[in-house]
Amino acid sequence: MGRLFEGALGSSYVEIAGSRPERALNVFAARGIPFRSARMTEDGKLTAACLKYREKALVAAAEDCGLTARVVKRRGALVFAARFKRRLALLSAAAVAVLAAFYFSLVIWEVRVEGNVAVPSGEIISALSESGFGVGCFGPTADREYAASFIRMKVGRLSWVGINIKGCVMTVIVRERRSPPAILNAGPPCDMAALKTGVVVSVDDFAGQGLVEAGDTVLKGQKLISGEVAGISGEMRLVHSCGSVRARTWYVLSACAPLEYGAKIYTGAENRKTALLLGDLRVNLYINSRIFDRDCDNILFDGRAELFGAPLPLSERGTISAAYDTEPARTPYLEAETMLKTDLDRRLCAMLRDGEVVSERFEAFSDGSSVTVVLRAECVEEIAGEVPLIQTREEEPDT
Repeated sequence: MGRLFEGALGSSYVEIAGSRPERALNVFAARGIPFRSARMTEDGKLTAACLKYREKALVAAAEDCGLTARVVKRRGALVFAARFKRRLALLSAAAVAVLAAFYFSLVIWEVRVEGNVAVPSGEIISALSESGFGVGCFGPTADREYAASFIRMKVGRLSWVGINIKGCVMTVIVRERRSPPAILNAGPPCDMAALKTGVVVSVDDFAGQGLVEAGDTVLKGQKLISGEVAGISGEMRLVHSCGSVRARTWYVLSACAPLEYGAKIYTGAENRKTALLLGDLRVNLYINSRIFDRDCDNILFDGRAELFGAPLPLSERGTISAAYDTEPARTPYLEAETMLKTDLDRRLCAMLRDGEVVSERFEAFSDGSSVTVVLRAECVEEIAGEVPLIQTREEEPDT
């Protein structure tokens, strides 16, 4: 603590010379002058350090002993500041810079959104800006409760909104509303018909009358569960049929890809367009927005300036256009075959309705310039779909 106090007020290093300069130490102690780091040098002189405002008393005590004393060095914050007494403009600029850095560290320069899944972050940030507390607002004076209420009112799909401010970063934490569970048998009367051809594996008719059993072969469009059921007294009534019918289905898919293509060869020519963003202000550092009059790839880049981990209001955004030529190239046969198999698997999974693949078999052949892959698969999936009862009754032939 004493070293910090001494560093703030400043310290002086005094050199004492003469006959037996160590005699001055007893005088310093007798007069109550604090000193430290007393030591003898090789040439027989004594050096000691004291607080800057006590240097005159220390020099006077040494001279009373018949010795000579002089200040050889001064250190400390006040000593450093004294060098700028006549540089008021520099001191003023430094003070203004410190105050500006402190002020701008409390201004919101970045907004983050957490907890959202279905609601886009841009919609939440837009609602925050409409409330008046977005990028550029002063953090300590921001009414977070009002901004949170405004966002919840503006974006109706949120059940809770909280806002945290840390430095120049505002974090909006949201919770989305949960959709109510679906109500069974809600809707007009309907049948359930086959959406695909297959062999029935299982039938679960929760509402309505099942018309097929396990092992039956059904065609696309065939009625599986009827919405006409008999009441207790024998009258027929219409219901919204509901159920599950799983069946074995078969697929034959094919895909073809050429083995020869045009490979990109980058020429090294690049066109870079950069813009600086200061808050919401954009400054383009380019005049011509055109790109190459030839084939090129456009690469977007975005970077934000930081100071000791804290984001600054200055960011960089732009595009790099890299020109390229094409030359003939050939894809290896095995690589093309593997690529097509992966694509067919993806297509098959997208076509299934809550199902799984039981077995699959690939067949591949090539004519030298292209490769073709055929997938034959057996699956088990849900095939029942709702069909309006009126439509099915109109399609039934008259007897």
